[in-house]
Amino acid sequence: MLHQVVTRPNYDKTSSVDEHPIRMEPALPSEIEIKLDLSNEALESLLDSDLLGDPDEALQQSSTYFETGDRRLSQKGFSLRIRSTGASHIQTVKTSGPAKSLFVRSEWETPIEGNEPVLDHTSPLISEFGLELEVEAAFTVFIERRVWNIELNGSRLEVVVDRGDVVKAASGPIREIHFLD
Repeated sequence: MLHQVVTRPNYDKTSSVDEHPIRMEPALPSEIEIKLDLSNEALESLLDSDLLGDPDEALQQSSTYFETGDRRLSQKGFSLRIRSTGASHIQTVKTSGPAKSLFVRSEWETPIEGNEPVLDHTSPLISEFGLELEVEAAFTVFIERRVWNIELNGSRLEVVVDRGDVVKAASGPIREIHFLD
C-alpha cells in the first residue's frame, strides 16, 4: 500500500584510513513533499476535471498526532503520528522541514500493533528526549485519501488528494494535494 512503506535508516560501510574494522554511519531516510491547501471549489474543480483521471486507490484513513504536555516534540522540530488504514497501523516520526509548503525531512516509519505509540529504538525520540518521554493524543485527522501514481519520462510522481476533518484540536476541513517524488 502507498504510505505504508517501512522506512528505516540505511547504513553506509566505510573503513578508516588505517584499515580498522568497518564502522557504520547512519544515512537518514528523507522525502521531498509539496503540500498545497485547496479551497473546496478548487478541489471539486480538480476532481471533476480529466487532469488526473480515476485514482489508483481510494482509502479511508485516520491519523492521530501525539505531543508532550509541554509541546517539546514540536518545539524541537519533531512530529509523531499513528496512521490507521483498515487494520494496518503505521507509526511515523518526522523532523520539521525548512518551509511551510515544501518539506524535505527525515522520516522514520514503523508498523505497530494498535493505536498507542511505541517509543523504542526504532525512532529518534528516545535518544533525543530520554526513556521517560510521555506523549498524549493531541488531535486526530479523518480523511478520504485518493492516490494517483504518475509516470512520465522515467520519473514517478505520487499525487495524493486528502479530504477530511480534524477532531479534538481546532476543528476544520482539510483539502490538500500532495506531490511526492
